[in-house]
Amino acid sequence: MKFSVKYPVLSVFLLIFSGLTPVVQAETLTIGSISGNASKEMIRHKSLIEYLTRSLKSSGIDKVDIRVTDGINQMTQLMRSGSVDLYMDSPFPSLKLANAGVSDIVLRRWKKGVKQYHNVIFVHTDSLIDSIEDLQGEMIGFEEDFSTSSYYLPKASLQQKGLKLTSKTDRHETVANNEIGYVFTGEDKNTVTWVRKQRIAAGAISNIKFDGLKARFRKQLRIIFRSVSVPRQVVSYSKKIPPALARSLTQVLLNMDQTEYGRQQLRAFERTVKFDEFPDSVEKALTPMTVLAKTFK
Repeated sequence: MKFSVKYPVLSVFLLIFSGLTPVVQAETLTIGSISGNASKEMIRHKSLIEYLTRSLKSSGIDKVDIRVTDGINQMTQLMRSGSVDLYMDSPFPSLKLANAGVSDIVLRRWKKGVKQYHNVIFVHTDSLIDSIEDLQGEMIGFEEDFSTSSYYLPKASLQQKGLKLTSKTDRHETVANNEIGYVFTGEDKNTVTWVRKQRIAAGAISNIKFDGLKARFRKQLRIIFRSVSVPRQVVSYSKKIPPALARSLTQVLLNMDQTEYGRQQLRAFERTVKFDEFPDSVEKALTPMTVLAKTFK
């Protein structure tokens, strides 16, 4: 995002010394989101957009908008061009953007009151599978290819143990004895259903989603693996964002939980409790992710 002035430099100089104030073009702060449902994302971000619009006026921002794409590659392009200024997501897609050199991870977001989470791999209660090594020759279900808890963490964790994973287009495909086949289910609830109905051997979702399942469903499932814990969500800024605006935006987000109005808007934004800084450093908080990334394929 670039700031611009309606008048050339000489005109601004003359206006200042004639006692007139140069008119600065109104600026828009754009939030980025990855989803297949743009309307849903606009509704989800409504309270945050209202709060930022109100709080950033003194920083030259008169409008806050949202730009929705359906994949990480498109988001990378948007942040590289400066078309997206602010991006909030789980660590995996956020780290991919940072590693691509288009963004910086700045803050944590306590989405639904949670500061960190981990992945669980589970099987049907009646399954003979007792460990991740037993998954060889079987099919596991992941949600989607940019999910941290339902794709990156389980896949990277299995690869770190020396296990071979092979993408399959259909859950009925043959899986060799020396590999673990995986398919994308589209949603965590589909992953759970497919394992419950024994359509696939195993599934992977976050511990939060698993603990939130109805008791009768949890009784049909058994956890065989838990991954390392990572931040629940992180906040990233485009490298194109003006430093002064970045500082103002950071302060606005950090102060949201300090007023009743701010707390109301946070609750409306997927029950967020607050935004805060990483206790030690971004690098230390994301070390488990970067270690796993070395074996991720």
